[in-house]
Amino acid sequence: MLDNNFKNKNRLGRKVEEAVMEYYREHIDKKTRFPRVPVKGYDIICPYVGNIEVKEDRLAHSTGNYAIEYQNMKGEPSGLMGTEAGVFVIVDHDNVIMSRSDNLQYVVRSSDDKRTISMGDTSESGTRCMGWLIPRDEILYSPFVTVVDRWFPHWRIINGQLH
Repeated sequence: MLDNNFKNKNRLGRKVEEAVMEYYREHIDKKTRFPRVPVKGYDIICPYVGNIEVKEDRLAHSTGNYAIEYQNMKGEPSGLMGTEAGVFVIVDHDNVIMSRSDNLQYVVRSSDDKRTISMGDTSESGTRCMGWLIPRDEILYSPFVTVVDRWFPHWRIINGQLH
């Protein structure tokens, strides 16, 4: 059984994905949609640009870093390094960053200031996902990304309800 914290994170993540999907539908391709069934390697299908993966970093504005997952609990590539999406979107408190996945991978791999961290929940075997902390400005000011102001609200869970 999934715990409430996981369910709440999933609901918040879905709201962010819906906002990004609507942006692509309105500005890029009206045929943008969610897959008919959930797919592991991406979140949104956009015929014009390809599949899109969306990640939200709720702490980047206060820490000054983006947390970029690169390895799952099994030691396999995940997050940015394991995506099957052609476009990777990072949403933070203020911005929506859009980039071709391979370009963002290049920015992250090229960073001299990245730090390795364990992140996410702990598995039953005691392992966690691995990620890098990348200075926020390295991504925001990279010529390989498009940054737009966040146009949708910040949602919260209060007493188990999405607000």
